[in-house]
Amino acid sequence: MHPNMKAHLYKTYVRPALTYGCENMNINASSLNDIKRTEGNIEVSYNKLILVIEYHAYGLHHQKH
Repeated sequence: MHPNMKAHLYKTYVRPALTYGCENMNINASSLNDIKRTEGNIEVSYNKLILVIEYHAYGLHHQKH
């Protein structure tokens, strides 16, 4: 998947879910670090998932030929 598409999907679906309601919270430095760490963990997991999906799609495509 193209990096721009991954970024678009992340910004459209993941980030809003992660930050829902944050505008109503008093966020201190520790909470902000927790949010950033969680966001980073989600990004890593998301990238791994995309790689697995692409690997299987590539493998299935090449098995048919």
